[in-house]
Amino acid sequence: MERVGIAANNGYIDGMTNKIAIGAEAEVYYKDEDPSETFNAYFSFGEEVQDEKGYVATDSFGIQDIGIFFYASGEDEMKGFMNSHMSVSNEDFVVESYNIVYKEIEND
Repeated sequence: MERVGIAANNGYIDGMTNKIAIGAEAEVYYKDEDPSETFNAYFSFGEEVQDEKGYVATDSFGIQDIGIFFYASGEDEMKGFMNSHMSVSNEDFVVESYNIVYKEIEND
């Protein structure tokens, strides 16, 4: 079965399930630390949203910025972070594993 979807609000709408990928829960470690010392981190697929003072408050899906480790463009970038210890990635972390987080979208 072919996967059908469209990009929306920097997430991905799965045309089969009416869910949008809004981020990923990941196990991460820093490149300069022991790879066995991973920690849980949330990656947002949304955009930064600023409050009235100009500080980043949430992402475009309503997730509080304080709980977001990194803003990513989607699953392809997450896959790149998994190989970042071998690639030319400028990030100081490596994603060991991840699970996509979905949000139900309303039918019009």
